[in-house]
Amino acid sequence: MAVETGRALRLACQAYGVEPVLVTRLQEDVYRVDYASGALALKITDMKPERIQFLWFLQDWLFRRGFERLAPPLYTLAGQPYVQIGSLTFIATGWVEGKKCRFSKESHLTAAARVLGEFHQKASQLKPSGDGGGKAMWQRWPRVWEKRWQELQEFRDLVRKRDLLTPFDRLFLNSVNDYLRQGEQAITMLQGSAYRSLASWSARERTFIHRDVAARNFLIDAEGRGWLIDFDYARYDLHIADVARLLDRSMRRYHWKFNQARLILAAYNQARSLNREEIEVLQAFLLFPQRYWRLVNRYYREKRDWSQNDFLLRMEDLLRQRGEKHYFLAEFGRYFGLRSYRGGGVA
Repeated sequence: MAVETGRALRLACQAYGVEPVLVTRLQEDVYRVDYASGALALKITDMKPERIQFLWFLQDWLFRRGFERLAPPLYTLAGQPYVQIGSLTFIATGWVEGKKCRFSKESHLTAAARVLGEFHQKASQLKPSGDGGGKAMWQRWPRVWEKRWQELQEFRDLVRKRDLLTPFDRLFLNSVNDYLRQGEQAITMLQGSAYRSLASWSARERTFIHRDVAARNFLIDAEGRGWLIDFDYARYDLHIADVARLLDRSMRRYHWKFNQARLILAAYNQARSLNREEIEVLQAFLLFPQRYWRLVNRYYREKRDWSQNDFLLRMEDLLRQRGEKHYFLAEFGRYFGLRSYRGGGVA
């Protein structure tokens, strides 16, 4: 680590009242700090103070409500949830001992689903001061999807005007109309579902979600229980948005076999039962082509630091899954007795 960063780390440890015995760099800005009586995770962040205040309030709220399977947020000796050392901002949590969660292992995946349900069972009634929570998403999803659907059309019209096409451009033009039809169907499905009722209830209950339910944000302890870590992206939203993301992130590994989704939902339901309204809305969330829009948006607008080949491989992988997810969506609708999915083999 750089000399200045090393000095800042030592000063940050002092602010939290620990004398480091060993500092191990885990990621670019994340460190494990071992000290005489334990260990903590120390992270350099670019979050604003009001955002950190919100997240620490949120996690303290979960602890008070009885959800304790998360890394406990730590405060400095001065009682602050962060410490500023020069240009660097540090936050810290207690260290959770556990294995990395692997969605490819069924026992890990079901443990993750169950702890997510336990988290959602307590993730409501949050009323912090300040505005660090950002925009609440409870009632915004139809507008968000309509905007993204329109953006796909705009990207299509832009690419059609190009004289020279990249391989990514060609795959995009060959697939975009199918995904536009799917997006339109998802928006119609959402509007015809119990979404408004669920959104109104969620707003009254002030529900919130983790939002980044990737495998890296779950740990599996020695007893096989799941733990949920890294709440940096938490926000006010429908709980079902987390469930949809967990299914999307994990089901790709199982070729969208519906029986695997049933296991995930059954594990979640052990902690918090999904009701009929939520299942209806979940169907629409799974149908909307979010991954496709995100990849295309990153290619044409964000100009993410990926090579042309990286983008091409990701698009090819996404398109390969179209048929598998098509059958999954059809089976999902049949199993839960929902309106049928008029699929064209798109995911």
